[in-house]
Amino acid sequence: MRRSPETDAVDASDGKLSYAGLNSRANRLARHLFRVGVAPGEPIALLLSRDSRSLVGALAALKTGGGYVPLDAAMPSSRLAAAMRQADARVLLTDEGLRSLAEAVEGSLLVDLDADAAKIRQNGDDDLTEIPGDEEGLAYVVFTSGTTGEPKGVCVEHRHLVAYAQAIWEVMGLERGDRFATVTPLSADLGNTMIFPALLNGGCVVVVPEELATDAVALSERFREDPADCLKIVPSHLSALLAFDGAADLLPRKLLVVGGEETT
Repeated sequence: MRRSPETDAVDASDGKLSYAGLNSRANRLARHLFRVGVAPGEPIALLLSRDSRSLVGALAALKTGGGYVPLDAAMPSSRLAAAMRQADARVLLTDEGLRSLAEAVEGSLLVDLDADAAKIRQNGDDDLTEIPGDEEGLAYVVFTSGTTGEPKGVCVEHRHLVAYAQAIWEVMGLERGDRFATVTPLSADLGNTMIFPALLNGGCVVVVPEELATDAVALSERFREDPADCLKIVPSHLSALLAFDGAADLLPRKLLVVGGEETT
């Protein structure tokens, strides 16, 4: 961020954010969270639309020292509440599009990035140097699918996330400024292959909204105008997208990463 503050960090349906802009918004939100009573080290639940706000929310949670708990908007409110209880999270970050679902999650303290935008902007945007780093501290909690029983939260520490991100970056062999497309929600751990390696090394995260990620024609048009250099996707999703005539435009310029399922 300090080396290239004006370089694009995020390209999403709600616009682009430079590294400086992303950092500024995350700092303001982190300070707002402290103002509403969040304690340093407290996990923050996220129920956010698939756009730049999801990354701002995740980074703000990390800046408070507590990590984030991404929730799947496809889940019923009772299951979301159970996930928050298991993760010991009481604060729920949401936005206008998911506000009604968030309000149905019992026992949560809501912070709405849209409704509270004016209050959030009143906070300083300088880095929170007063929060000590802890490599063994919580970075995020991701939940299993629950297909064999109750979903279980898996805690990932900062050291694990950083080690993974740097190792993947070396394996991918890509460059600063490359565009990394993510077509999965933040609640799916496989999406981190695109997000943190890019943000730690000067890449741009292209956040593909859900309605575009499942529409082969629309997605190919998007990538034809603004190609991705790297794309991570599960095999079944890729096969469905490639079933139409203009499939070549869906493929990234440099690297295609498949995972999350058995390949055939």
